[in-house]
Amino acid sequence: MIRTLLATAALVSATEAAALSCLVPDPARRFAEAQASETEYAVLNGTFTFDQSRMPEAMLGEAPPAAPEPVQARFSGNVLTPEGFTQGYEGTVSLIPSCAGPWCGTLESPAQALSFVEVTDEGLTLRIDACRTDVFTDPSRETLVRIVSCMQGAGCEPLSE
Repeated sequence: MIRTLLATAALVSATEAAALSCLVPDPARRFAEAQASETEYAVLNGTFTFDQSRMPEAMLGEAPPAAPEPVQARFSGNVLTPEGFTQGYEGTVSLIPSCAGPWCGTLESPAQALSFVEVTDEGLTLRIDACRTDVFTDPSRETLVRIVSCMQGAGCEPLSE
């Protein structure tokens, strides 16, 4: 488990007509943010399965929901440890989509993903913002090796700035 910021990536959406502006997704940068935060997170790699119809649409019309309802997902995969993605985990993860103006975070089921999942007394929560700050679908082997390297304290420089 690691810790991370609850804040999401920078969003620029002053008006509904403005474009969404997100940092280029970078799991290594997200890992570094996680390490610097007080919020407890686990890094999961595996498959999320859930009722797709419960997710908000990626681009909503005029007014996004104030707070989309959580979606319960079944996760099957592994948790990051200092040795790598060596600890198996199967269980429920609460997916929390959120919107920024007309853009909403979403995920398709089933989703193969590397994710930074908040650990709370109530269980595991994956926040899915419009920039998808905490979830990286279909991660490459190179990405997974890099995240293991981050966990082991080796080079963890972001690949993109």
